[in-house]
Amino acid sequence: VNFKGMLLGFKKQFAGPILDGTKIFTIREKRKVEPKIGETLHMYSGLRTKHTELISKEHTLTGIQLVDIAISEDRSVKPFIKWVTVYVDERQLSNTELNVLAVSDGFTDLNDFCNFWLKGGKPDENKWVVVLKKDLVMHHWTDFRF
Repeated sequence: VNFKGMLLGFKKQFAGPILDGTKIFTIREKRKVEPKIGETLHMYSGLRTKHTELISKEHTLTGIQLVDIAISEDRSVKPFIKWVTVYVDERQLSNTELNVLAVSDGFTDLNDFCNFWLKGGKPDENKWVVVLKKDLVMHHWTDFRF
């Protein structure tokens, strides 16, 4: 099969935001073979399961930005206190931009975004959970950029 484009799997929660246009990019680990600008994005939920569903083949890759994410959460207090720092193309995002990032990535808010990345993190002896992700790739399918 001659397949042109990029296959992207998403959790089911992101199908609606992709289709209604609120999720306008995805942040991923670097791939062995990075897609090229102009390639069609084949977006599915439940990829590689019997529940695979097509979300969209209507988008093309319009741009790539590099992302570093640092999120820490202090679980020794309730409610948990979070710190988040995100760099896009080596520029630190402002608090306003962090909120735009979260919503534009298909989350309800910044807290939801943080919880997604913190999921599965194990607290250390001081009850801190820390997530550090370097060299992630933001794949865009609109003209929006940070």
